[in-house]
Parts: sequence; C-alpha cells; structure tokens
Amino acid sequence: MAKNLSSSVRFLVLLISIVCLMAVGDCIRHNCSNLLGKCDTIADCTKSCQSIHKDGLGMCHYNLCTCFYNGPPPPPAKKCLAGYLGLYDAKCNSWCSDYLINGKGFSKPWNGKELCICEYDG
Repeated sequence: MAKNLSSSVRFLVLLISIVCLMAVGDCIRHNCSNLLGKCDTIADCTKSCQSIHKDGLGMCHYNLCTCFYNGPPPPPAKKCLAGYLGLYDAKCNSWCSDYLINGKGFSKPWNGKELCICEYDG
C-alpha cells in the first residue's frame, strides 16, 4: 500500500509540475513580477494582481501569489521577484539564470516549505 501511495504522490507532483511549466510561458511574456503574499486560488491572486496592474496575471503556487505584469521599461537597477517555480532544489538557480534576465535563484521559507524564488532584472 505504501508503494502505491508513493507512486501516486510522484505522479501528482509530476502532473502539477507540467501544469506549472505550461503556465510559465504565459507569465514570462510579461516583463516583470512581484510577490503579493498569501493566496488560496489563481482567481484570488489574479484579482489582487489586477487591482494593482490592469494587465496583471496572478499565479498562486504553494499559497504564494506572484503577480506578472507589463509596464514601462524599468530603470536598470529594478529587480523583480518570481515565486512560482515550486520547491527549492539544486536546479533553482540554474533555471532562474537560464530563463530570466540576470536571474538568480534562492530559497525562501513559506508556509512550512522552502520555495524556489527568482530575482531578475525587469
């Protein structure tokens, strides 16, 4: 029974990861993002995001809302944060640097978990 449960958990994690990566494409089209705090659903997060940025798109992963938005070109020193990448692991920094401008990944405790957060130039 434990072996079947373990396989089910692995499948669920894989499925969630695929859905998250599909959503990443929509988010990367926006030129910046910020962390807005706790969320329960993508709809709640998007509503909060759009209250700040009209064209905003909210993503809620691990109850952390990341707001993706377009805006005027930011000054060179502007740093953006993306918190939609899942749990922190050894690939966090390389993923951030591969897909985001001057991206650097780091671990951030959130809701009892260590999340992968990317800081990048907006």
